[in-house]
Amino acid sequence: MNKHETIGVGLFVWNGEKTIRDTVLSILNQTYKKIKIYVIDNQSSDNTVKIINDLKKIKKFKNKIHLVIDKKKRSIPDVQKLIIKKFLLKYEYCLIANDDDLYKSEYIEKLLNKIKTEKLDMVYSLKFTINENNKIFKTKNFPLYEEKNGNFLNSIKYLIYRNHWQVSFGLYKTKSYQESMKFYKFIDSSRTNYDNINMFYFLLNYKISCLKKYLFFYREKDRRNLNRNKIINRQLNDFRSFFLIYVFQFNFLKKILGIIKGTKKINFFYKAILILLSFLIFLQKTTSFNIKAIKYLKKL
Repeated sequence: MNKHETIGVGLFVWNGEKTIRDTVLSILNQTYKKIKIYVIDNQSSDNTVKIINDLKKIKKFKNKIHLVIDKKKRSIPDVQKLIIKKFLLKYEYCLIANDDDLYKSEYIEKLLNKIKTEKLDMVYSLKFTINENNKIFKTKNFPLYEEKNGNFLNSIKYLIYRNHWQVSFGLYKTKSYQESMKFYKFIDSSRTNYDNINMFYFLLNYKISCLKKYLFFYREKDRRNLNRNKIINRQLNDFRSFFLIYVFQFNFLKKILGIIKGTKKINFFYKAILILLSFLIFLQKTTSFNIKAIKYLKKL
């Protein structure tokens, strides 16, 4: 392995004093030593900045941490694009880290070896989950997106399951990641699905695989239920919101169809299958969501 290559790590944080130290240390204490972390602090009001500055003073981490205090409040898509464009493009490989996730010490070394050996655009590992009580347990890593499946089957899996943590966290070929970020933006007032669109594009156009070792610790925040309850609570006050889910998902569908049409990675026959499947899943997911919402309202 060429030890002269530096891995660029982007980390966006806001008020992460409880977990940021452990996260940064798990990255810096990798067996692969050529690492540079760019921490973008979004105007934290706790001790986050102090913790980062204290880590910067440690001799063995000298010049390995670059801290930026962002003077502008940014959305998640905007800040990630900023990190990649301004800091990470100079590196051949990169990863984006959460301020509360953890990595085993061999994480970067093993993923880098696989991404280079198999000439991939992205590779990820299996994950443990850290629950809200800080207990660690093995997660059922499903579905797996792998190069042997090809772009077509990986895309079908994604349309059905919409499970994208695998693609969100891993080691990327930086230019491939940056190119896919053109789809990483809000498409309507729901401010959702931007990550789903980005991930679908990546799976349909790039080479991705999984290292079947548990090297990553994902901290559970129950984000999905929080977002779902926000929408359901809005439905309590506005009956029209029952139909908004169709509007939002249709906007998502239009973007997906555009990506399918524009790709050169699959032939016309496979494109036709993906288009048909996209329409069927649109109807299933929107109807299913509203049925669950109605049942939820009846219990109140």
